[in-house]
Amino acid sequence: MRAIAPPPRRKVPSDPSPPYEIRGFPPFRLEGAREGEGRRRQEKSTFLTPRGLGLLIALLAIFSLAFLQLWQSWRYLEALNEFHRAQTRVEALRTERDRLLFEVARAFSLERVERIARERLGMTRPEPEFLVLPLSR
Repeated sequence: MRAIAPPPRRKVPSDPSPPYEIRGFPPFRLEGAREGEGRRRQEKSTFLTPRGLGLLIALLAIFSLAFLQLWQSWRYLEALNEFHRAQTRVEALRTERDRLLFEVARAFSLERVERIARERLGMTRPEPEFLVLPLSR
């Protein structure tokens, strides 16, 4: 039998600061590894330019108006629901009032009073009397 030799080891550079190539990728450098490299590139802020600030104010105004519209719609619906609840309650109270007025009218009707007087109290209707009154001069 023949012995199989292990594959040869690759050499990996210990200092990756010079351009280091990986197969299939472009060469790259590690930034900020040396003093001064991080300060080399200072980017100008593009967000708080007058145009960006105007856009921010416009977006804030749009969202504020949308929130205000939603809040007003919600308050309108709450007021409308409260109105319908009050209207239903008023209708129920009117029905109750009409029923009570009918009971009061029935309780104080002359026919009912007369019937109770006859049945419970044993009273009778007086006989009609005719009085003869002299003619006055």
